[in-house]
Amino acid sequence: MLRRSTALVFVALALVAALACGQPKSPEEKVAELRSEYTVKVNGFAVKEQPTAMDQGMAQEGMPGEEGAQAGAAGEMPQAGEMAQAGEMAEPAPVQQSVILDMLVSRKGRKGLTGLTVDISEADPQGNEKGHWRAYLDVSSVLPGSSAQISYTVDDVDYQKGDGFNAEVRQPVPPAERSEYREFQDHGQANSGSKG
Repeated sequence: MLRRSTALVFVALALVAALACGQPKSPEEKVAELRSEYTVKVNGFAVKEQPTAMDQGMAQEGMPGEEGAQAGAAGEMPQAGEMAQAGEMAEPAPVQQSVILDMLVSRKGRKGLTGLTVDISEADPQGNEKGHWRAYLDVSSVLPGSSAQISYTVDDVDYQKGDGFNAEVRQPVPPAERSEYREFQDHGQANSGSKG
């Protein structure tokens, strides 16, 4: 009777072990598992403004060709009335905004990725989303159990005072959208914890 009970225990343990091992994971499942080992947080941001290309071209319209070069060389500046009609206020020059995000990327697991796609969003003071971007970050320097500061620039942003930015490692990524996440395409580049 004892032998029979012992045999049943071994069979049950073997069955549990077989079920625990399961089928091998697909490359996409492995990448999804590695992505789950990362977190990202926006620590701060800086807004950069530059005149648009159209605005830069308009600045030179008033002095075309050689005549403009001669007038500028002679030190002649257009009079205020020549720039705008009396009583008209000049419109503010259009600018292109970029935002430099300072992000803290953390990694828990031993195995990691060389790059990680993060979802970035901009929201107004009421929490309404104004913009959404995906950024592929080089995370090869983020060691297991540590964090690294990574900067990323988002171009063509419509920033207004009070807006905020958020970044996240989206979990899970639906299979239909995985083509938009580069690490799913580069799944062969997963590395061990000793390399980064």
